Amino acid sequence: VELTHDVLCGVVKRSRDVRQEREAREAAERRLGEQHAREQASRQALRRAVRIAAVCGVLAMVAVGAALYAWASTKRAHRAEQLAQQSRVQAEALLGYLTTDFAEELSRSGRLDVVVELAKREVEYFQSLPEALKGPESKRLGALALIQQGRAQRSMGLLDEADAATDAALA
Repeated sequence: VELTHDVLCGVVKRSRDVRQEREAREAAERRLGEQHAREQASRQALRRAVRIAAVCGVLAMVAVGAALYAWASTKRAHRAEQLAQQSRVQAEALLGYLTTDFAEELSRSGRLDVVVELAKREVEYFQSLPEALKGPESKRLGALALIQQGRAQRSMGLLDEADAATDAALA
């Protein structure tokens, strides 16, 4: 038994040492594989983060461009609105001239029908203005056109229509 024990101890010890060495090598390979997998995942995450950062940078540049375009468009729209307002004021000044001076000249020459038609068109213009654009001067010029229309209609003998125009002017 002692001889068998002495012979088998060495064999068992070598077998155990080989098995432990193999298990240690397998564990080291497994840890190395896990570390390599984590490294690959980190690289992929880094590449994905770089792509996302690049896309965000492009989107930020597009947003800045859109903001600059909106700012320029707003300035252009504001200038266009100012020009339109100036044109409207000039047109209303011309209508004021037509209502007073030109209509009186036409009345003197006996063209009351033209005065009535001119006044009706002026009244239509002032009535078609949006409420936001109907300032005190626009309302005044619209009332003057109604008064001129009423005068011309009264001179033509159209008393009911003249009264209606005058009442509208007073309103």
